[in-house]
Amino acid sequence: MKKALDAAAVIATITIAGWNYQQNKEIELSDLAMENVEALAN
Repeated sequence: MKKALDAAAVIATITIAGWNYQQNKEIELSDLAMENVEALAN
């Protein structure tokens, strides 16, 4: 039982870390895209 809870905690941590990484990556791409639009507008 303890091993199952430990495994679930590890899986949850990895999932949350991956989701946070993906969210941050999308924000950076959005900022980069906005800079490109601004550069093209000038």
